[in-house]
Amino acid sequence: MLATEIKKVFSNELTGENFPKRIKEIQGTLKQAIINNSYFFSQEHTKWKSGKVLNLLDQKMDPAIYLVDKKLLDLLQNFELLAFVNPRNTSTELIKFSKSKYTELPKFKYAPIKINPFELKQKLSLLRTQDISDITIRNLYESVINSYFDKIDLLAALGTKKFLYNSMRYFGRPSKKDILNAEYLLHLPPIPSEPKRRPYIPIQDTLETFKKALHNYGIECKIELSNKVISQAMVLNSTKTILIRPDAKFTQKEVNALIEHEIGVHMVTTQNSIHQKLKIFNLGLPINTETQEGMAILSEYLSGNITLERLKKIALRVIVSEMICHGADFIECFHFLIDKQNVPPQDAYIIVTRIFRGGGFTKDFLYLSGFAKILKFWNAGNSLTPLLIGKTSLSFYETVYEMMERKMIAAPKFITKSFEQPQYQLIDPIYEYILSGLK
Repeated sequence: MLATEIKKVFSNELTGENFPKRIKEIQGTLKQAIINNSYFFSQEHTKWKSGKVLNLLDQKMDPAIYLVDKKLLDLLQNFELLAFVNPRNTSTELIKFSKSKYTELPKFKYAPIKINPFELKQKLSLLRTQDISDITIRNLYESVINSYFDKIDLLAALGTKKFLYNSMRYFGRPSKKDILNAEYLLHLPPIPSEPKRRPYIPIQDTLETFKKALHNYGIECKIELSNKVISQAMVLNSTKTILIRPDAKFTQKEVNALIEHEIGVHMVTTQNSIHQKLKIFNLGLPINTETQEGMAILSEYLSGNITLERLKKIALRVIVSEMICHGADFIECFHFLIDKQNVPPQDAYIIVTRIFRGGGFTKDFLYLSGFAKILKFWNAGNSLTPLLIGKTSLSFYETVYEMMERKMIAAPKFITKSFEQPQYQLIDPIYEYILSGLK
C-alpha cells in the first residue's frame, strides 16, 4: 500500500465543483503509475516474473463492458453514414451539368433517413458507461458515443447549410500542414518511368480480379455493380458488400491498387471486426476514417501500386476541401480543377461531388493526412496489426494493444498481405524520396 495524495487540480477547492476532463486524465495516469510500480515491485521483490507489464491486469471481461457494447450495437448497427450521404442521382446530374456547359449547379437527391436523430441521441445518453470499472476502456466507449452524437447531428443536417459545419466539427478541416503536403505533391513533375497512358481493362475482368483477391484472402462478401456510389469502388461495412460503378474505367495497376485499398484494408478490417466479441470495433472508433484510409493508401504503396496520379488526386481533395470551407461553390471548385489543374471534366466532377455531397463533406482531406501519419508510424517500426482488428483509430492504438494483450479482443484473423510482405522490389525508388517530403 502506498499513501498517495493528489493536489486539488481536478476541482475548484472553494466551490467543490469538479473538472471532469482533468479527473479522467488523472485516472488514466494513476492507472499507468500503479501498473508500472506494481510491475517493478514484482520483478524486484517476488518470484513472479513476466516479460509484459500488462500481464498484471485482469483478463476477465467486466460484465458492464458487454452490457454497454451490446446496447451500443443494438442502437447503431444500421447506422451507415456513407449509405445516406451518397447522392442517388450523380450520373443523371453529370449529364445535366455537361449539357449546361458546367454552369448550372447539380441538384443531388438522397435516400430518406431512417433514424430519429433526437430519439437516438437520447438513448445513447442513457448508456451506463460509468459502470465500466477500467478507466481506459470506459474512455474508449465514451469517446465512441460522443463521436456518434456528432455523426447523428451531421446526418440530421443532410442537404442543408448546417451539414458543412457539422462535417467540420466531426471530421475537421485541412490544417496548414495538410495544405502544404497537398501543394507539395501537386507541384511534382511527371515521373519518367510512369507511362502517360495505359489500356483500360473490361469491367468483367475487374470483377473477376476482385473475386480472385477475395478468394486468396479467404473472405466471403458480395460484389455488386452500382450507380449509387460516387467513387469507383466502395465497401459497405454493415452489409459486407463491395460496390463498383458499372461505368468505371480501370487500368490493371488501378485495379491492383483498388484491391489493396478496398479488400486489403477496408474489407479485412470489416471481417476482423465481425469476429470480435466486442462490436465497438465494427461500429468504429472516433475519426477512424483517417487511420483506415491512411492504411489503405499505405497498402497501395507497399504493394508497388501507388502512382503519382493517385497521390495528386488525394492532394486535390485536400485543396477542394479547403475551398469549400472558405465558401467556394461547386462550379468554382470544378473550374479550378479543369482550368488550373488540368483535370478531365468527369474526374473533376467526381472529386467535387465527393466533397459537396450532403452539403459539404470534408472527410476526403483525411486520406492524405492519414497516409502521412500511418507512413511515419510504419517507418518508425511499429506493428499495424492492432489497427487491423476493426475500424480503429491511431489515437487509440495503446488501448487496443492493451485489450489484445489482456485477451479482451482477439488478434486479427485476416492480415493485409502488403503489410506482411511489402513488395519493395516493385516500388520505384523515387517514391521513397517523394514521400520523405511529406510533413
